[in-house]
Amino acid sequence: MSSSQTPPSDIAPLDHLADDLVADSAGDGEGDAQRDPENEIRSLAAAYANAMRAKDAAVVVAFYDPALVRFDIAAPLVTTGADALDEDGLADWLAGWTGPLAFDLRDLVVCAGDGLAYCHALIRFAGTRQEAEHALWARWTLGLRRHGGQWRITHEHCSAAIDPETGAAEMSLD
Repeated sequence: MSSSQTPPSDIAPLDHLADDLVADSAGDGEGDAQRDPENEIRSLAAAYANAMRAKDAAVVVAFYDPALVRFDIAAPLVTTGADALDEDGLADWLAGWTGPLAFDLRDLVVCAGDGLAYCHALIRFAGTRQEAEHALWARWTLGLRRHGGQWRITHEHCSAAIDPETGAAEMSLD
């Protein structure tokens, strides 16, 4: 492609992302020498879990980048941007849990650099929903990007294991 050609619209965002990543890799001047990206991601995951336990949808949504891509456990297969950042929908879902909500992380693994990170863990929701006790396990993977001194979740994948014989989701692995 010549320098005078405009890249296809589906490629242009990747060029922008690459430019941002190069800029971020140079540091953001916020005490980079003392930063520990892995510990920052672990702290973010713990704060996210606390916000879920508190059923605070506004705080949970604040962890996400506006360009979020989400592969959630519930349909649809993928949501992006504003559709993935549905604070009202999350607030309604959280309100459906009566009493305390457990949101526990197990086996959190973090790989973090200066501007990009990913992590994965098993998550467990437990509490009372629709007058019945539930304990649900899921797999949780996050992609994160540091921009303007803040880590934001840019990609989230939450899924359940399935029973290969029946195809049914296996969410109660206690």
